[in-house]
Amino acid sequence: MSSTTAPKDSFYSDFLGDQIRVQKGNVRFSLIWFIILLLIGIVGTILLYKIVSEIPDILKVGPSVILAAISSFQIKTIIVTRERISAFLSLKIRLDSAQGLPDTQIAAVEQIVIDTIKEVVKR
Repeated sequence: MSSTTAPKDSFYSDFLGDQIRVQKGNVRFSLIWFIILLLIGIVGTILLYKIVSEIPDILKVGPSVILAAISSFQIKTIIVTRERISAFLSLKIRLDSAQGLPDTQIAAVEQIVIDTIKEVVKR
């Protein structure tokens, strides 16, 4: 492997590592946000029940607060993000293991990484 490709390999590997970290953070944030909203909905329902139990129409609002928390959880986004993490991890492993390969094979892996970077930047 030539010395000119080593810095690029390191850059791409670092980029993929950063993307994996960011995407995992996004999943973690979404799950925490969902749990917070769900807890607020449950606590709100309990408070409405205890405080305003003599007005049954207000109690109908409680479950809608819980449903709002559940509906705001975008499972499709989480699924796409998890797929992206898997793809980035696979590319990073391929790139890191390509160190002893011929330059043409390294260039092919680098091209896949470059295409992936372009797709990430588009979003």
